[in-house]
Amino acid sequence: MWREQQSRTTDCYFWSVDVRGFNTKNKKNIFYPNLSSAIRPVPHTSEKPVPHPPSSLDNILSDSEDGDTLPHQDESSTYFSDYEGPQSFSQSELNDLVRDLGLSKDRAELLG
Repeated sequence: MWREQQSRTTDCYFWSVDVRGFNTKNKKNIFYPNLSSAIRPVPHTSEKPVPHPPSSLDNILSDSEDGDTLPHQDESSTYFSDYEGPQSFSQSELNDLVRDLGLSKDRAELLG
């Protein structure tokens, strides 16, 4: 489980572990501190069993229950128009899309 670092020099493996002088033969001797930003895995035993997900999500509160939801909009909202079939694009719109996506000439031909 990863957490946000508090300080780069004291809470980061790259800054707190000096790996100079180690190679593939002696890398097992590198000491990695137990940092709060990277908690080590816990071995599971009979005292600490593997947690199981709930069988039902009915009892779990969702973010939408906080009251910060948007009002419900029906499908005839102005944000969605009725599907009218394939829509053709102008050459300038296709050129803009190719440029925005950074497509090569070969990839751009697949759009046309």
